[in-house]
Amino acid sequence: MRKIEVNHKGVTIKIKQVTTKKRGVPYTEYQIADYSTKKRVRHSRANLPDAKAKAKEICAAIADRKTETLQFKDRHWDDVRCAAEVLAHYDLTLPEAAHLLASALGTGVCSDELLVACQHWIATRPNKPFTPKLITEVAKLFMATQSRMSERRQRTLQWYVDVFVAEFGDRWSHDIIDTEIQDFLDHRQWSPKTTNEWLNGIGLLYKEAQFRGFVPPDYNPCAKIKRLRLTKGNIGIYYPAQVIQILDRVREDLLPFLVIWFFMGARKDEIARLKWPQVRSALLTGYLHIEPEQGKKTGERTSKVMPNLRAWMEWYLARHPDADGFVLPRKYNEGRQLDDVTRKIANDSKLAWVANGPRHSFCTFHLTKFKDAPELVKNVGNSFRQLEKHYWNKSRAVTAQMADEYFAILPTRKDNESGDDTPEPESESLALGSTTRAD
Repeated sequence: MRKIEVNHKGVTIKIKQVTTKKRGVPYTEYQIADYSTKKRVRHSRANLPDAKAKAKEICAAIADRKTETLQFKDRHWDDVRCAAEVLAHYDLTLPEAAHLLASALGTGVCSDELLVACQHWIATRPNKPFTPKLITEVAKLFMATQSRMSERRQRTLQWYVDVFVAEFGDRWSHDIIDTEIQDFLDHRQWSPKTTNEWLNGIGLLYKEAQFRGFVPPDYNPCAKIKRLRLTKGNIGIYYPAQVIQILDRVREDLLPFLVIWFFMGARKDEIARLKWPQVRSALLTGYLHIEPEQGKKTGERTSKVMPNLRAWMEWYLARHPDADGFVLPRKYNEGRQLDDVTRKIANDSKLAWVANGPRHSFCTFHLTKFKDAPELVKNVGNSFRQLEKHYWNKSRAVTAQMADEYFAILPTRKDNESGDDTPEPESESLALGSTTRAD
């Protein structure tokens, strides 16, 4: 047995020359003992030059502290060299290619589907290029464009966006598919109305992303998701005796807001934007002009001032001739305070609040008394479809006498702020065929 030493980079490795006989034929091999991994590994080579090359490789790995490379078999090195040669044609290094492949597989595409997915993309990719953005970035840019909306609408959209970002925020905006959103909604205990409105809100976000080139044209994962069917809403109204009770007991600075709501049927947000000069002008002309920025839902319109509404406004202005600014005082009109107004009204009046009851009452009794659907549509800014859906049947459930009493309600308040000493009138059942709630 002959021993040969190989010294390279300050490391010495011994090679043993071993001769054995098999079936009487002598065979010589060169064995290299490798302790670089703290375990004895024996490498065999058929000739001395190959054995010395392997020994030098082990010496270099030990000297450079890269002993993990010694665990590669020769065929592994061949694979690495082959991969590097292939990638060189595409100007990619092996680590870059590995990361790219891992990212592609991370999207949920299986390795055997990867080529098919690429071919599909080539066949269907948009002609117009887009700039990929994360959901978090798109959400910030989308909300920045909503400053023209009302504060209340902005809060609602912000909630929709926050929920979406919490679930998908670390994803690319063009990488979300409709089935993922559907699966997300299936685990939410939302009402059909909330679900539909959330989908519409996120759909607006994707329309903005399309416009700004963050996703391909016509890419909107919310578009194909079927909206849930809504059950027909059952509106609630106040009877004349209940309206009297509310107006007798409510705080006096809320009266102008309330009587416009009850006797003109304007929307709460619209009345909150009205100013006293508009009211004074309406008393002269007989019509209240709602500006485009005040009627944000339906735009500009003119509503007729009913006789009892005129009486209420003249009564209030006689008591407060210097009334100026907004009809609804700022202390009720800022931020979330507007949402709490109905709670204050319910507390003062000692009546459970009927959601949007003043507007519903006006529409129902107006249709009953005047039977003039076109005039009502012009006054309140509704569509004929909404009128038929919500008020046509309801108007048949009340009497003409009730409607006459409703539009004959005139100011008879005592000179007290809240009117708590006013006896509570005998009132009929609260809301006709409706479920009431405290707002």
